[in-house]
This record gives sequence, structure tokens and C-alpha cells, in this order.
Amino acid sequence: MFSLNFKKDWRMNKSMLISFFAITLVFFAVNAIFYGLLKWGSFSGSTFNILLGIWGVLASLATLLGTILVIVLMYFVLKNDLGKTKIQYSIFTPQSLLSWYLPKVLFVFIVQGLFGLINLGYTYFIFDITNPTLPAADQTHFNVWDNITSLLTQTFNFGFFALMALCMALYYSFRKKGRAWTFIVIAVLIYFVGNISYPIYQQIQEQVNHVKFDNIPTMVIPYVIKNVIGLIYAFISLYLFDKKIEY
Repeated sequence: MFSLNFKKDWRMNKSMLISFFAITLVFFAVNAIFYGLLKWGSFSGSTFNILLGIWGVLASLATLLGTILVIVLMYFVLKNDLGKTKIQYSIFTPQSLLSWYLPKVLFVFIVQGLFGLINLGYTYFIFDITNPTLPAADQTHFNVWDNITSLLTQTFNFGFFALMALCMALYYSFRKKGRAWTFIVIAVLIYFVGNISYPIYQQIQEQVNHVKFDNIPTMVIPYVIKNVIGLIYAFISLYLFDKKIEY
């Protein structure tokens, strides 16, 4: 059942996924060309800085585009089952958890991982070009472990997918849409406050007590918070659809 539903999700979203990756790979190819020009080309200082500035903007736009496309894809993956006038409430019952929820989560993990690999390529390109231009005292080595940790936390982030599932569960569980939107806004605020709470705590500690934090906890702790909130949201979604609540 798990395999069959994963294949179903793949068939339903394959063309959109291919289109998204085609767009992203075009951006990646353009960035790779800029990397090659700056790495092996011979340019004056001003020309090099102009090309570097243009490339920085393109790389940032490409990363932003990848993030947006993942969110859009999550929406359509969920909308295929939830975005209907008549909802098949049984899809969110505990009995169908393995056959419905997990295939979609696995699909999202694969997509996030592929986009994460592309972003890792951007990170290395930019580091390899900009690091030699820094003063000798400021030059560093490419931190492989930090970047692998970033890739893993980006790939296996369950929280945002669960947030979107909860938003749809809330929207279709209330006849009064004003009440539904109120709960949706609260859910979104809780998720994003949880997401930024530890970075804010770090900034306060750095400013007030001059505490220094390692990169790994900076990435891992917000990741854990997001996914714990995501698990709670997933169970709330299951409850809403299982009970067919309509207020």
C-alpha cells in the first residue's frame, strides 16, 4: 500500500516536478557558468566585482526560487486529496497513516533533498570564489560537516509540510471560514515563532553575555523545534479529519 500510494503521488505530480527542476537547473547552469568565468577567467578588478555582484544576486534568487517551488509543490501534493468540495475524511484516520501520510512525506523529503543539493552547490561555488579574495587572516576552509548538517536538516524537515496539512484540515473542518482562518493564523504564528525563538535567544545571549554558539546547535535546535511542532500539528490534523469536526 505504501509503495502503491507513493507511485500514485509520483504520477500525479511528476510533470509539475519535472517542470520545477527544469527551471531550477537552468538557474543552476547559469550560476555554474558565472562560477567558471570567475574561477578561470581573467578580468580586471572592477569587472570581476561587477560579475561577482551579479552572480550573488542570481544565486540568491535561485535559492529563493527553489524554496518557493518546494512550498508550491507541497501545496499541490496536499491539494490533490484535500482541496476538494467533498473531502475524503478517511485519509487522515490513524488506520490510513502509513498508506496516505508517509508516502507524501517521503515524496517531500526527496524533493527537499534534491533542492538542498543544488543549494549546497551554490554554497560551494560562492565560497570557492569569495574566500581567496579575503585577507589571509579571514580565509577559512570549506566546512563540510556544517554544510552536510544544513543539507540534512533541510531535507528531512517535516514541520512545514505538517503546517500546510493542518491549515487545510482547519479550513475544511469549519463551516464558519472566519473561525477557520483565525485558527490557521494562530497555527502559522506558533510555527514561525517556534522557528525563530532559538536564533533570537542566541542573539540576546551574544549581545548581553557575549556567549559564542557553534554552527551545529544553531542549525539543529531550530530544526528539532520545527519538527516537534510539526508532529503535534500532524496529530491535530488526524484528529480533525477523524472526528469530522464541523463547527
